[in-house]
Amino acid sequence: MDSGIKRILLVEDEPVTALLETKQLVDEGYAVTHAPSGEKAIEMMDAGRYHYDLVLMDIDLGRGIDGTEAASIILQTHEIPVLFLSSHTEKEIVSRTESITSFGYVVKNTGIRVLDASIKMAFKLFDAHQDLRARKQKILAVNTELQKTVGELQAANMELETKNRLLLESEKQIVERDYLLNMTGSIAKVGGWEYDILSRRIAWTDEVARIHGFDPGIEPDVSVIFGLYSADSQQRIRETLDAATERMEPFDLEMDIITNSGESKNLRTIGRVIS
Repeated sequence: MDSGIKRILLVEDEPVTALLETKQLVDEGYAVTHAPSGEKAIEMMDAGRYHYDLVLMDIDLGRGIDGTEAASIILQTHEIPVLFLSSHTEKEIVSRTESITSFGYVVKNTGIRVLDASIKMAFKLFDAHQDLRARKQKILAVNTELQKTVGELQAANMELETKNRLLLESEKQIVERDYLLNMTGSIAKVGGWEYDILSRRIAWTDEVARIHGFDPGIEPDVSVIFGLYSADSQQRIRETLDAATERMEPFDLEMDIITNSGESKNLRTIGRVIS
């Protein structure tokens, strides 16, 4: 609760009663502004001349609207605790005030001690309600942010699942193409190879390995493979590779070879230099 002086809007149509209640409240340390009717109380609240911390509302306000109606109108546009102060003790009237606000009902002439305690309790209840609302708003904001994060994670997960599915499909297609390529190469006795001039390393397909008399999957050794070719073929291979490298031209070459398994063959290789 604020440590400063609290300002109370006292709504009371009886001048003498209003004067007495004002004095008692001022003696307890409150600042008090008097409104003689419900209409005037609404006008003063809307005018905003003062910041009121509590409305102390009588129920019977003479001609015009009564205290319950005035309180209902005020609470439509102002967040403020309303404490009813009345001589009525009928259950119906008390219940009617409870449906408007829950900050208390004080019977007149019960003494300033009871009234002061009720006012302080109304302040505590109002502060508790404000704190609870702030907590709820904070929880709502956190929940909204969490829902947003969950939504983003779900979207990212769906995107990842789609990419994984496409990747699996691509891998499956690659495996199928490799199988088809190997089958085609095996039937046609055709394969593919790649030679890195700088590292002097060869990569080849399974069928090229078979053509040279090696088991598929064995990494070829350049010197061993080169030694399978006849001396004439070796010379032509060197000249062809040098010319192709210098001019960046494709080549088509036929060579004689004794395979690793001892079989004599005539091979044709077609290639081009890739920079």
